[in-house]
Amino acid sequence: MIPNTRIPQDQFEKLLESYENRKYNSKDFKLVGNRIKGYVDNEESLAQALFFILSTERFQYISMSNNVGVELWNLYGESGPIVELTLASTIREAIMVDDRVQEITNLEIEKIEKNVFKVKVEVLSNLSEIVSVEKVVSINE
Repeated sequence: MIPNTRIPQDQFEKLLESYENRKYNSKDFKLVGNRIKGYVDNEESLAQALFFILSTERFQYISMSNNVGVELWNLYGESGPIVELTLASTIREAIMVDDRVQEITNLEIEKIEKNVFKVKVEVLSNLSEIVSVEKVVSINE
């Protein structure tokens, strides 16, 4: 049964559209080093969130949601090409948790030295913008 809201269809569609726009409001604090300096929104906020995801070990902090971060602990002590493949899938899984990410358009992992990788990620945001992030990830911490 569909509820009768007694709202004309065009008004209902406008309300629904405004709700969808509010749903993806991404205004956040701007982090510069270890300090908060103003606010960021849209692409900058998403780039900052992606960097934060890549910098945080999942399930390590009680104050963090279990949805935030990347799981690198299971790669400790591993070596070879299996690490790069597992790292790629782990990073994809961690990034897709953010509801502002529609898809990952590019993911490059370059080995710098043993168990240290340079990760470049490009994602398509819900606002149809491409957001890029680079981060050096270490697996031996």
